[in-house]
Amino acid sequence: MDVSEAKRLKALENENGRLKKLLADAMLDNSGSERPARKNGDACHEAASVAHLVQGHWMSERRACRVIGCCRMTMRYEVVRQDDSVLRERLNELAKVRRRFGYRRRMCFCGVRVMR
Repeated sequence: MDVSEAKRLKALENENGRLKKLLADAMLDNSGSERPARKNGDACHEAASVAHLVQGHWMSERRACRVIGCCRMTMRYEVVRQDDSVLRERLNELAKVRRRFGYRRRMCFCGVRVMR
């Protein structure tokens, strides 16, 4: 085996390694897409699917989101709600008394301005 054949063999081995890595990545993506999230974009189900891929398939969060087709920001979003239990109770009371009123009119009764 001369030098040119050795160089060609080395190049073929490098290309073979690169192709094996691409194949492994494609197989990992295909195994992750077996359990897809719902198509309506339900963030709860998307988060569960991403968590399954991260833990079950040892996939990064970024890659799992790409496989499922969801935004990474939805995985990190934390809901911040105000404590409006008093307002909810008042709206429920008004709903029992004034059944035909919509939520905007009920909110006006509670003194809350509703933006359109």
